[in-house]
Amino acid sequence: MARRDLTIALLSIEGTNCDDELRTGLAALGARPEIVHLKQLEGRDVPPEERRRLSDYQALFVPGGFSAGDYVRAGAIFAARMRASIGVELEQFVRGGRIVAGVCNGFQVLTELGPLPGRP
Repeated sequence: MARRDLTIALLSIEGTNCDDELRTGLAALGARPEIVHLKQLEGRDVPPEERRRLSDYQALFVPGGFSAGDYVRAGAIFAARMRASIGVELEQFVRGGRIVAGVCNGFQVLTELGPLPGRP
C-alpha cells in the first residue's frame, strides 16, 4: 500500500491535544490522516454526513493530552468509553492486522484498553 492510500483516524475526545500536530506530521509523510471525534464513530449527536466507521481506515492513532481530565489513569476513562461504544469494531480492526498506535496519554489508553500484543 502506498503512503497516499493510508487513511488514518486520529481519535479525539475532550482533553486530547496535539491532534493537529499529529495530523500535520502524518500528512507530511504522505498519509491521509483525519481527526475523528469518538462521537463520529459512535454515530450519535452528529449529522449523518459527519459519521465515520472505523473500518474505513487502515490505521488508528490515539493522540496525547489528558483525555477526560488531568488525573491519574485518565486514559482509563477514554478506554472505557471506547470499549463501550466501539469495542466490537476495534477488536475486528486489530484482528484484521490494522495499525493501532498511541502517543503519550494515547498509549495509556491503549494499555488500559488491552489491544497491545501480549495482552489477554
